[in-house]
Amino acid sequence: MVLLFLVFFCAGSMIYASPVKHETDTALTTSSIFSNSEPQNPDSLTKINPFENTVLLQEVVVEAYNQQRKLVSTPGSLSLIEPGQLFMQPGPGLITSLNNASGLFAHSGTFNTSRITIRGIGARIPYATGRIRAYFDDIPLTNGSGTSIIEYVDPALIQYAEIIKSPATSAYGAGLGGTVLLRSKPVEEYTSLIGNHFHTGAFGMINNTLSLEAATKDLKGRLVHSIGSFDGYRENNAHNRHMIGATGHMKLKNDSQLSAIILLHSMKAFIPSSIDSANYENSPESAAANWLKTKGFEDGTRGLAGLSLKKNLKKNWNLSAGLYTSFSQEHELRPFDMFDEDRMLGGLKLKTSKIVSMPNVDFRFAAGTEIFVEKVQFSNKQNIGGAGTAGNPISTNEELIRSANFFLQGDIDFNKGNVSFGLNFHDSDIHFENNSFVSNAIISGTYNNGFIISPRIGTNLKLVKSHHVFLSLSHGFSPPALSETLNPGGEINPDIKPEKSLNYEAGLRGSLWKSRGWYDITFFVMDVTNLLVAERVGEDAWVGRNAGASLHKGIEAEVLYSFIGSNNQPSSINRFFNALDLKLSATLNNFRFTDFTDLGKDYSGKLIPGIPENIFSATLNVQMIKGAYAGLNYRFVDRMAMNDANTKFTKSYQIADILIGYKLSRRKVNIDFYLNLQNVFNQKYASMILINAPSFGTQTARFYYPGMPFHVNGGIRFMWNYGRTN
Repeated sequence: MVLLFLVFFCAGSMIYASPVKHETDTALTTSSIFSNSEPQNPDSLTKINPFENTVLLQEVVVEAYNQQRKLVSTPGSLSLIEPGQLFMQPGPGLITSLNNASGLFAHSGTFNTSRITIRGIGARIPYATGRIRAYFDDIPLTNGSGTSIIEYVDPALIQYAEIIKSPATSAYGAGLGGTVLLRSKPVEEYTSLIGNHFHTGAFGMINNTLSLEAATKDLKGRLVHSIGSFDGYRENNAHNRHMIGATGHMKLKNDSQLSAIILLHSMKAFIPSSIDSANYENSPESAAANWLKTKGFEDGTRGLAGLSLKKNLKKNWNLSAGLYTSFSQEHELRPFDMFDEDRMLGGLKLKTSKIVSMPNVDFRFAAGTEIFVEKVQFSNKQNIGGAGTAGNPISTNEELIRSANFFLQGDIDFNKGNVSFGLNFHDSDIHFENNSFVSNAIISGTYNNGFIISPRIGTNLKLVKSHHVFLSLSHGFSPPALSETLNPGGEINPDIKPEKSLNYEAGLRGSLWKSRGWYDITFFVMDVTNLLVAERVGEDAWVGRNAGASLHKGIEAEVLYSFIGSNNQPSSINRFFNALDLKLSATLNNFRFTDFTDLGKDYSGKLIPGIPENIFSATLNVQMIKGAYAGLNYRFVDRMAMNDANTKFTKSYQIADILIGYKLSRRKVNIDFYLNLQNVFNQKYASMILINAPSFGTQTARFYYPGMPFHVNGGIRFMWNYGRTN
């Protein structure tokens, strides 16, 4: 049904578009930006343009915590990746942009090997993002095993991102570390466009994105096609990828709206893997010897689709319903085996809400559910001698994962603030069957998390004119993946418990300097219990167990300032610049094990590995009146422990990138040329590390994924806004 809708849309309109508008007279929105109590009205939009003042965030409305609210009055911590930030970092991935958010740290080993952490959660996941939920609009990017796959969503489909840095509970489930929300273009911003973005650079980087957009009275949508390749800085590091995605919205009768998303992505990526300290220092471009010998790779196809209906009912009732599905097919050639996996997931989301308005106060009630079922089939074969020749089958496996979340939420909005209450009810189970050809045995079992109730309460109070204080208390949890429930014999251990946490946070946010500046400061404490430890017992064999507790304390701060006066106030700078904006972000972490014993060794009091103690970033964006622009992005990353014993640390590093460009606007056509200088200090650093890297036989532990040295890339964007009348 989703596909038919999109085919109908594309065939009927035959209109093309650009994923990014970058002329100065058409601004970019950060969200569906509306007043808290008023119906959605395009006339009330607060615009944000990467070439204009971008710091008036007190007027921006976000959708986190299940309600549309102005950012300044949101009852919890939140970082926003605005359109301007995405525009100023024009590479093919999202990781660099996400790393500008305080509280978030992303490892990036290769394009298909990354790990996003929020407040230290997820740092111990070996090669992927776990313990953190992610959504593309209302479609989950988190599979039944708890792995969130964010990097496969092309930036051309994303308008902005919201990062919730604590369990969202009633809004998006009680994810232990928080939630990453990728948002497509708001309905009100669609127009008639055609665009193309060609990007090329060092080490054989080539990427081309064709974007098509249409806007009629009742039908709006975007179609994006992207194809790219990369030879790689390291040995055995090449990849080829191909993506097609579309979003669409159709206005129906009786004040209803039908929306659809479809995304298909295929990629073959070779895997250099991690290397030891000697190779990291002397030949960082090398691949791990065993992965180079077998020419190891991942070859996969992924897709997702969703269809949702939103309807305003009588007496201030609202209803939203959605169906979604996702699949993945993956083949990996690894030194120790050949691995195949097929996943198919189907789910349902329902939400109903009501507003009751009284003098000086609004009451909002919401209830809903998110239910999905995922079937996973995976198998492996021998890789004879590690040379890439298929041998005998080792095992075939099947999982059936079922998950159900139900939520209740109540919000009270009054003149000087708001209070939000939420409850999440969760139940899930995994049925597993393993057929081992080595032991000639079949093992099966079922793991159930038990019924988990997670509450959340948050409040936001207005102190003075444009300054707010927020407080929240929330409970989060993370169900174990199948591999974390198995004992050494391959049977499910029913005594494994989900990781759980209590989260306390307090913060201040508001505008400064006559609305030229914005600040957001958060203090947080997270108490994690039932800490899950994945002990590596082989090159691809893990055993999980609950091993203790950890305490995460920290401070997050973001400050933005525009040197250009707001509301077109005259200034000497205004004679030369359309925009001159500075953003500063700082994170101070103190994450330690409080009660942690592993294999008889007590690590209590040690730093949690994989997380820098301090992170600082600064971004300066400049737009000249004559069309030239520039961006400077600087990032300092402090040392981080690489093992639980804290006997090995990375070195701190500084990365600086410079973007320069020039745009031409002629009536309905815009052309943008840019050049991007990355790692201008040619800093040697580890862009990803493998926590507690083991050593087998005579091999030394391989901790490091080297970051890329100084390199240059650039591109050209073309956009024809033929739907404009001016």
